[in-house]
Amino acid sequence: MFAEMATKRTATRTGGYIFAARPRAGAMWRRRRMNNLKPCPFCGSKAVLAESVNTQTFRVECINSGCYCYNTLVCFSDKNRAIEAWNRRVENG
Repeated sequence: MFAEMATKRTATRTGGYIFAARPRAGAMWRRRRMNNLKPCPFCGSKAVLAESVNTQTFRVECINSGCYCYNTLVCFSDKNRAIEAWNRRVENG
């Protein structure tokens, strides 16, 4: 599914998720540290909430530039859904 999305240049909305496979030119993100974000599940680094200035979408990403979650492609139309998805782990469904 992600391979299909990677070929599209525009964002596609499906069930609250927004897959933006290739960032648009000029896309700007505001990043904020928040106390209620769990550390990255892959490297253990801190996470930040990123808000798109252009499209009013949200994503949570790792601050470690070498990590898989550094520049995530899955965005949400709601800030709370983005935080909930990031904080979800295998042990809590």
